[in-house]
Amino acid sequence: MNDIVLIVTSCDKYKSLQEPFFKIFKKYWPDCPFEVRLILLNSGNWAREIKEALEKIEAPYFFRMSDDSLLSEKVDTEKILELFEIVKKENICFLGLSLFPRYDIDFPQFKNYPDLIEINNDPYRVNLRPGIWNKEVFVKILKDGETMWEMEIEGTKRSGEFKPFVVVKKPVLNFIESSADGKITKEAVEHLKKEGFDFSSDTVFAKFSKYPHRV
Repeated sequence: MNDIVLIVTSCDKYKSLQEPFFKIFKKYWPDCPFEVRLILLNSGNWAREIKEALEKIEAPYFFRMSDDSLLSEKVDTEKILELFEIVKKENICFLGLSLFPRYDIDFPQFKNYPDLIEINNDPYRVNLRPGIWNKEVFVKILKDGETMWEMEIEGTKRSGEFKPFVVVKKPVLNFIESSADGKITKEAVEHLKKEGFDFSSDTVFAKFSKYPHRV
């Protein structure tokens, strides 16, 4: 497919997660139809690095994941492709594919799609959970010098001219969020152990995160 690329963002600090991520990825999504690229972001200027990386990609859309999103269930490729067609047809800026954490808010249905909700008015509509982005919109929202967390907050404020932002009602990409506050989650350790990886002596993730994972 020439109109979308799947990018996996990582950095040298999280190098030990890269091999498990890709082995687990291939197990749960063996028929992934997209070109997959690993993008390393190491300079400390997250926004500038990802912008430069995206500008080298000719495809108008990208599917973003990070190395700490460890797939936990088989991916329904047909469903992903169906959703991507909706993204293109409806000129969607961002389509989130995992369960949106702010489920306590009553979002409206997106047009005539019963499985999608519209989050244009949400203060976290720009979020970096796994999903499909219109590359041009994403790049326009970026601001040099910002971290990925600042991008979610400040980028949302800058995104008012862009619509729609959409998420699925039920996750179509199930994963374990493996790290939080620089430490590994207990859920991730259990998942990695089940998949044949031992992180008990890992030098980067020596302590458990106090935050549970979110899917």
